[in-house]
Amino acid sequence: MYKTLMVLLFATFSALATAAQAGVTVRPMPSAALGKQVAADTEHWSKVIKTADIKAD
Repeated sequence: MYKTLMVLLFATFSALATAAQAGVTVRPMPSAALGKQVAADTEHWSKVIKTADIKAD
């Protein structure tokens, strides 16, 4: 079990480091909060796309 925990821990740190190098901030949150964030982001970017009249080719 210790080995499994250590593998998961190092994988998490590796993923966080990779995200940080890409300029991404990781914010852990409960599922409900993530759902609200996704809905808010979708609404925001939908407005931006419509305002800019961006079309998919």
